[in-house]
Amino acid sequence: MGDGPQPGGRSRPVAWVLAGLLGAFLVARFVIWSRGVVFVTNDAGSYVWHGGRGFDRGPLLSLTGHAPRLWGTPLLYALLPGDPARVFAQWALGTLAWGLLAWVVAARLRTGPGKIVGAAGILLLALMPQVAAWDFTILSEPLSITLGVSTLALLLQWLATGSRAALVGLTATAFWLVFVRPELWLVVAVVALVLVVRAWRDRAHRRPPALAYGALLVAITWVNLITPTMSQTYADRSFGLTLEEATFNYRLRMQVLPNPEIATVYREQLGMPRCTALEETAKLGGWRMTRIISAYLTCPELVAWGKENARSSGWRFARAAPGLYARETMRTLPLALGGATYGRSGVLLPPAVTGAAFPAEPARVLPRLFGGLALALAAAVATGAWRRRRLLVATGAVLALVSIAAILAELLFAAGEYGRFGIQEAIWFRVAVWLIAAAALDTALERLRRRRRAGPAAPESTPAAG
Repeated sequence: MGDGPQPGGRSRPVAWVLAGLLGAFLVARFVIWSRGVVFVTNDAGSYVWHGGRGFDRGPLLSLTGHAPRLWGTPLLYALLPGDPARVFAQWALGTLAWGLLAWVVAARLRTGPGKIVGAAGILLLALMPQVAAWDFTILSEPLSITLGVSTLALLLQWLATGSRAALVGLTATAFWLVFVRPELWLVVAVVALVLVVRAWRDRAHRRPPALAYGALLVAITWVNLITPTMSQTYADRSFGLTLEEATFNYRLRMQVLPNPEIATVYREQLGMPRCTALEETAKLGGWRMTRIISAYLTCPELVAWGKENARSSGWRFARAAPGLYARETMRTLPLALGGATYGRSGVLLPPAVTGAAFPAEPARVLPRLFGGLALALAAAVATGAWRRRRLLVATGAVLALVSIAAILAELLFAAGEYGRFGIQEAIWFRVAVWLIAAAALDTALERLRRRRRAGPAAPESTPAAG
């Protein structure tokens, strides 16, 4: 299963251990399924009809944007009868995706212990509530997590082997991922860039990746063409506010009005009108988004300003007050990367194991994540993994960078449920760190094995006396 030759006598026991790991993982996932509870949020009605709750006027599935959400999640839900079947499909797809990623990572490692540890780390992550519980929610996040993991696994497999089947699967999952959430086309654009680079470097096999790139380009163009229509459709069915205006109300509630400094920047530098009814409602505390939006709609000048500036207010705030924006980002970034849980899936792992990957205290999130990344990269350099396991190390480094860039870009346009919005990036970042760490460990074990095989150096012979 590795990139290099394996001793014949040792490969079979390792394969059995890996098969046992995957079998235990499947059993654990079934236990999680047996304990899971379907979780229906207020937003669920924008993906599938829930007996009058949510968006029950007009279609919820449209390939041209005439629905309140992109079609990626509603299509899956429309094909299945009822929420139990939907969450089972999400659970099954998630189980397959994480199992595939574990198998692909093990295949890229060369030592038996390295393969076992590398696969085990991936499978343990998939059993944590911050990952597994999302399969039981009626939202877009289960698919964004699962399709992201599948895309990563198939990309690694294709880059390592050139498999046509892997390339077809990669194209299909990345294409679908584009239509799960509006901002995910940015992540898929990186995959498309990898395809272009590979096609340019491998002229003898240029056609397949070029075709895959063309398909992803179609998806990216398609989603950007229909997103404005989708946003307006959202407005037609939700208080008359577009998706951007509704998100702006969350920003007002969670970020602007509670912070006098930020509110001053919005009013004095961005020109946002005041709204007494909204400010008084915000003082009541709690979530109260229905009341917040109702108060917002009583102020025509603010509504007009929101229509013009809702989408751009985040980056305009960053440009007007970069220091204040940076401080606010450092406050919200741990919330976005902390690993929220919606729904309930049961707990199988000890709290210490889960806490190591997903610290409960927000203050520990960024030091743990970036410290772990720094240590993994240092180990990759020290062991030579950056040369000997270049695919895993490079993929991990790029994935970490893309995850951070994606969440920072998202924070420019979204506010409110930070843990939900950033959950896919939070999971991908942890996968990235583990790819690099597993590569470093495997390289260190391989070097140790070679030294043991070489044995002690033979003593130099002493010249005979003349």
